Amino acid sequence: MYYFVLEYESGKKFEAGGIFSRDTLPHCWSVLTKRLSMLLKEAPPLEILDQRNFSIKYPKDGDRMYCYVRFIKNSQQEYVYLCDDMAVDIGDAVPVPVGDGDGTTVCYVTRIEFLPDDEAPYPLDKINTIKKRCDD
Repeated sequence: MYYFVLEYESGKKFEAGGIFSRDTLPHCWSVLTKRLSMLLKEAPPLEILDQRNFSIKYPKDGDRMYCYVRFIKNSQQEYVYLCDDMAVDIGDAVPVPVGDGDGTTVCYVTRIEFLPDDEAPYPLDKINTIKKRCDD
C-alpha cells in the first residue's frame, strides 16, 4: 500500500493512496518517481521510487507467480522460476532446482510478477519451480 501528500507552496495539497500495483497507481506515478529520484539522488535509494516496482501487477484468476532470482546477492544476472509459495517475497532466500538432477542451490528473490500463461517470461515446459523459502 502507499499513501502520500504533496503540498505546494500555494498551500494546495494533492493526496493519493492505494495498492502498489500498475493497475491502481495514479497516471502521473512514473513522472513523479523520476522527478523525486532526481531531487533525492544524494539520499539512500527508496524502493518506492524504483521504476521496476511501480509496474507490479497483482494476480488475477489464472495468473502464475514468477520469481526472478540471483544466485549471488550482488550479481546482476537474473533467472526466472515459477513459484508455488505465495509467502515468498522479494529478498527471500529460496532453494532453486539447478541442472537436470535433484540438485538445488540458494538464490535471492529480486522481483516477482504475476502473469497469465500467454505472457510467461520463459517457456512453461522448460521453467523450473520454487517450492518454498529457505526458512520454511
